[in-house]
Amino acid sequence: MIKKDIRAAELYKTMFTVAIPIVIQNLIGNSLTIVDTVMISSLGEASVAAVGIAGRLQFLFVLITFGFYSGAGIFMAQYFGSRNFERMRVTMALQLVLGIMSSAVFMTVALVFPRWYMSIFSKDPQVIELGIGYLKYLGWGFGMHAISYAYIVSLRSIRDSLYPMYVSAIALIANTVLNYGLIFGNFGLPQLGVEGAAIATTISRFIEAGFMIYSVYFGSRFVLRAKLEDFRNIEASFLSRYFKIALPVIFNEGLWGLGTVMLSVAYAKLGTQAVAVSQVASTINDLMMVLAFGIASSSSTILGNKLGEGAMDVAVFYSRRIMAMAIVLGFVTSGGILVFRPLIPTFFRLEPESIEDIKRILLVKAAFSPLITFNWTNVIGILRSGGDTFAGLMLDIIPLWFVAVPVSFAGALYFGWPIETVILAGSMEEVIKMAFGVPRVLKNKWVKNIAV
Repeated sequence: MIKKDIRAAELYKTMFTVAIPIVIQNLIGNSLTIVDTVMISSLGEASVAAVGIAGRLQFLFVLITFGFYSGAGIFMAQYFGSRNFERMRVTMALQLVLGIMSSAVFMTVALVFPRWYMSIFSKDPQVIELGIGYLKYLGWGFGMHAISYAYIVSLRSIRDSLYPMYVSAIALIANTVLNYGLIFGNFGLPQLGVEGAAIATTISRFIEAGFMIYSVYFGSRFVLRAKLEDFRNIEASFLSRYFKIALPVIFNEGLWGLGTVMLSVAYAKLGTQAVAVSQVASTINDLMMVLAFGIASSSSTILGNKLGEGAMDVAVFYSRRIMAMAIVLGFVTSGGILVFRPLIPTFFRLEPESIEDIKRILLVKAAFSPLITFNWTNVIGILRSGGDTFAGLMLDIIPLWFVAVPVSFAGALYFGWPIETVILAGSMEEVIKMAFGVPRVLKNKWVKNIAV
């Protein structure tokens, strides 16, 4: 009993140290999005819908790069646990190569094919034109986002999450000031509307990347300082090991991101107003879900470090406590959403009918927050820490593509359900995911040291 108590105390102390900066950083990052949405809401529902649709491209880009980086992060956390700094730098080099390649693809879509992309979601000419204007500036920031995100995820893997938090705070301040100036024409800057919001976001990405690069190459974070020889040392055997572990993660994030994009397409079938309210509700929900992402990300780091050290029994003990913590934090998130609901008219300048729709959607989000928090922690934090990525892929993708997507399209196209009912029906995937996820964790097949 005493041994368990000591282990539990160690877990909570480490979780607090690692998770709090991640939570604050994601709170800052999601605050950046909500600041955009609040300011843009004053321009009308068409602007909110356009930015929401255009932002889905960036969302998909972030998820796919997160797939690359999460796969690398599994190795990074275990290499750090075994103090293999040379392999950490090679892994860092691989991340940068994959991130830049991914950003090039999405930049091409944003800058060369924006009309085709916007037309997938909306037939409203005003929404399409506003979205094209937004993407032509947003696309230039994808490369810098890939670089900064690679270092942020890697720093989390080695329990250095304070510095990314500070950098995100600087980026948020820059984005907020530039938003206020470029959207509305303040501080002597031109009034550019949604295009101004995109320019502000892109500039903040360059600022963020600049700070991250400086900290690695001119600061003390030498373990991530990938040099030319590290890029040359990405040998075939390591690539084979990496993709064996990472491919399910990459497919997981890519297919999950594509699935959520398809849900947006389903919502768009209900009209521009449905797109706008779902975008606002998702922005608020994402802000409240920072606790969920914090425990999921920190769990992956903590468990990965223990597995890399060879402390398998400790990792198993930690996983059980982490599962319980995830449920509790899910209920805390639900409470946060419910507290925020009455404040929506204070922040968003939308039609009264739209405000009521947002409130109803948030009730659905609050009801499913405990399940979502557990499922994120299970897939991202526990299963991936030991390389059990194929199971995570199956848990995430099958319920999404075989339940959420078809049910949402059916509700929008054939039954004419209101937007909150469509979202409620699609959210039933979380029940299925949890029902199969709990037994997978308890079987302990994820308990592996892949750093040897």
